[in-house]
Amino acid sequence: MRPSCETRARATSRIVLWPLTVIVIVLVLGGGGAALASASRSAGDEITWVEGTLEDALARALERNVPLAIFACVADEQENQKFRNSLAGNKTLAQGLALAVPMFASNGDPPPGSDLQRHKQLMDAVYNRWVAPDSPDGSWPLPEVLIVNPTGEVRQRLGSGHIPDQAEVLKALKAANGALGGGVTDAQLPGLRALVADGRKHKKSGERPAEWRAWRAILAVTEAGPFATEAQAAMPEATAGVRAQLEACAKELTEVNLAERYKLLRDVVRQDAGTDLAKLAAEHVVRFGREKELRLALAPLRLAEDAEDLWHEYQLAAAGEDASGAERALKKLAIKKFAETPAGVRARAVLASADK
Repeated sequence: MRPSCETRARATSRIVLWPLTVIVIVLVLGGGGAALASASRSAGDEITWVEGTLEDALARALERNVPLAIFACVADEQENQKFRNSLAGNKTLAQGLALAVPMFASNGDPPPGSDLQRHKQLMDAVYNRWVAPDSPDGSWPLPEVLIVNPTGEVRQRLGSGHIPDQAEVLKALKAANGALGGGVTDAQLPGLRALVADGRKHKKSGERPAEWRAWRAILAVTEAGPFATEAQAAMPEATAGVRAQLEACAKELTEVNLAERYKLLRDVVRQDAGTDLAKLAAEHVVRFGREKELRLALAPLRLAEDAEDLWHEYQLAAAGEDASGAERALKKLAIKKFAETPAGVRARAVLASADK
């Protein structure tokens, strides 16, 4: 449905005068169709709108490697009001936007607690950036949904004066996410940012196994976007660095450096199980056991690391909410054999706390 001629003329000359009540809903949508989660997640069947500017949304879209979607409608007009009302209590849409950063812009009737001026500025930015350049007479047929790449290019416009088909909107978003290679959720951002910081920090300090682990953890979450790009670029050097450290562990062994080197090897075997680096570390661990002159010094180190393996088993079970598995690991650690190891002491403390 098109606004009146008067509206079109005023919109062309100065949209910030707001001659009509216009509403725009801007959503930064996450990729993929897996488990849906977001810091801007739906509260039940409703969408929780997030404050911010259009530039904020684009910056977040770039970081998350996700598309931007703009849902626009005119208030106080029957067809547009139907469109707006269809967004409220829409469980399907709310679930589909769980990977989203929803934003609401309006020259009136903003969400409770929202800043009206900010919504006006957002509406103006949307109109001037994407609508006006393609509208010779300055009109904006509403309702409409625009799907925009995080770099700012419009991919698709849906509705254009008619209520957009929800299935088509979700299909367009899925296609946009597919073209981008997949994005990350708001809920994943803090963890990914922390991993990047860890990777950079460990690279600077020369802690290659920890650095390698940070980049690997990022790539386990995403294979596209800025986080993945940095991790992919850093991985070859980090991998070579870990391999060099592991090879160095087996050279010129003495009782002085035995503890540090053995711990490093067992740590890689434990934390990086299933990788080529863990396999290499395991080979060196076997070689350590063949050093006859170091066997006496190695015995307590092996016991302590065996206990750490059990503690790691306990942590994995606890994280996976496997109560019986966690209890079994703790009880193994509580036996006399491991009583004086650091992991054994920690295990007895956990069991004592559980008995209280």
